[in-house]
Amino acid sequence: MPYLIVMINPKILFKLKKMEFRIKSLVEGKLVGIHRSPYHGFSVEFKEHRSYNPGDPLKYVDWKVYARTDKFFVKLFEQETNLTAWILVDVSSSMDYGEPRKFDYATTLAALWSYLLIQQKDEVGLLLFSDNVLQELPPSSTRRQLFKIFELLDSFKPIGKTAIDQALHKVSDNLTRKGVVILISDLWQPHDQVLPSLQLIRTKDNHMMVFHVISNDELVLPAERLRFKDLEVNDEILVNPTDIRDSYERLLKAWIDEYRVNCLKYQIAYQFTPTYEPIEKIVLPFLSLRR
Repeated sequence: MPYLIVMINPKILFKLKKMEFRIKSLVEGKLVGIHRSPYHGFSVEFKEHRSYNPGDPLKYVDWKVYARTDKFFVKLFEQETNLTAWILVDVSSSMDYGEPRKFDYATTLAALWSYLLIQQKDEVGLLLFSDNVLQELPPSSTRRQLFKIFELLDSFKPIGKTAIDQALHKVSDNLTRKGVVILISDLWQPHDQVLPSLQLIRTKDNHMMVFHVISNDELVLPAERLRFKDLEVNDEILVNPTDIRDSYERLLKAWIDEYRVNCLKYQIAYQFTPTYEPIEKIVLPFLSLRR
C-alpha cells in the first residue's frame, strides 16, 4: 500500500486521530459510539422526564422534581451509538488522469475516511464502481475491515465508463438503517442521471457527502496546443487552448455549480476537491475536536 501511505502525512494522521466525525441527524446503531440514537435509554445525555413505572431503577428518579410535585419522575437520556457508513469510490477510466491522479487522490481520501470512522467504532462498507459495481465490501467496524479496505483500494486500476447512478441505487438497496453515504468521484456524468440518485439517498434520511474530485489540469488549460482524449471512449480532438479557453472555463464552472447548488438544495454536503489541495484540508471541515 505504498501510495496510500505516502499521501497521508503521519503527523496529520496523528492530529486527525484526536478529532471525530459526528452527524447531526439521528442514527440507528448496534454498538455504543458517539452519534445520537433515536432510541431512548438511561445513559449519556439528559433528554426529558417520564412518569415512574414499577421496576425502573431508583437511581434515575429525579428527587428534585419529587420534592416540588410529590410525584415520581425518571430521567430519560439520549443514547449515543455507532453509525454505518458506505464509501463509494469512482474507479472509472476518467479517474486515471492528472498529477496526482484523481484515482490516487480518491482512494487515499477513501482510506483516510475509513481509518477515521473505524477508529471511532463506526461500521464502514466500501463499494468500488465504474459502469457497474466492481467490488462490494459489507460494513464492519473491525481492524481487519480497515486492512481489507486498504487492500482493495490499492489493488484496483481505473477501468470502464462512469455510472454513478447505478452505484447509488445499489447502496440505497443495501441501507437497512440510517447512516452516511460518502461518494468520491469526478462526477463526469450528466446531472440528470446523477442528481435523482443522490436525492434518493436523502429521501431515506441518510446523511450524504459528495467529494467532487477535479484535477488542476482540468481547471486550468495550459498554453500549448492540446490533444483532448476521452479516457472512457478513446475519442480524441486537437485544439488550440486560446480558441476555447473562455467557453471551456464558463462551461466547467456551470457544470460544477449545477452539482453544488443541487446538493445544497437536497441538503447534501458537497465538497469541491481539487487534487492540488492537501488531503487533510479536505477532511478537516467535517471534523470536530474530541472533548
